[in-house]
Amino acid sequence: MRLSRSARTVLGVITGVVLAIIYLPLLIVFVNSFSTSKTFLWPPPGLTAEQLASVPNAMHADFGGEMLLLGYQFSPAQAAPGETVHLTLYWQAEILMDRNWSIFVHVVDDAGVIVAQRDRYPAAGTLATTLLQPGQTFADEYVIVIPDAAYAPARAVALSHDPRLLELFFGPWI
Repeated sequence: MRLSRSARTVLGVITGVVLAIIYLPLLIVFVNSFSTSKTFLWPPPGLTAEQLASVPNAMHADFGGEMLLLGYQFSPAQAAPGETVHLTLYWQAEILMDRNWSIFVHVVDDAGVIVAQRDRYPAAGTLATTLLQPGQTFADEYVIVIPDAAYAPARAVALSHDPRLLELFFGPWI
């Protein structure tokens, strides 16, 4: 059976798309394996004794007896609408966990309306908290753009997708 030229072209395109879907992610992993970026280190590097002693905005907030929020840092301390804020949360595992945590950081206005948010697993989405050892520490960085329509004052809220856990308020930001 012979295929027409147009049928061969369509099959060639479909084959190319399927191969790209299969091999493009592998190519990305291969290329990124040569990266010197420390953004996605696994396991995330633990905090040194010096870093632990100088954690900014120390709070030691208990998240359900499983994780301890040691502190946080904003950079810059104040941001206007349209600007980018960097938030670093400093964590310590308290026990071996039986489920993976998802943390969300919301920027809310005075009425409690969410004006910006970042929802993900810790360590830029690469950290399975079930692999953390008790006492293991790490810094978890978030980049949040304050929308142009936001108005002051606003604050950040860090929560976990577990109803038993503590809700924390930071801020104000703007």
